[in-house]
Amino acid sequence: MTRDPRLPGYDDATIEQLVRDVAGEWHMPPVRLDAPGWRERVRSSRTRRLAAAGGWFGRLGQAATAAIALTVVGALVAVVITRPPAPGGMKDSVAPTNSAGAASGSSVNLGTRSK
Repeated sequence: MTRDPRLPGYDDATIEQLVRDVAGEWHMPPVRLDAPGWRERVRSSRTRRLAAAGGWFGRLGQAATAAIALTVVGALVAVVITRPPAPGGMKDSVAPTNSAGAASGSSVNLGTRSK
């Protein structure tokens, strides 16, 4: 809506005086010690107990989840560490065959003992 330009408006001094008058008249309402506060009105005592227990169960759940996760990770690390080496995976450590010596006619047999 637009203001009718023919009507006189409020100037800054008038607005300031109105705000100061309203703020000066306002005071805190009295506190009733025998009546429950807004927290007690919103949440019942049963709801408050369940919320407190939920906090403990939440903490226990986080601890249990962390323990299970660490156990699984530890088991996987143990499997990787104790795994036997793959067959044929260490071809470099096997003694090389002497193909040049076999071609020259040497008769060295490493597999049998001579008496």
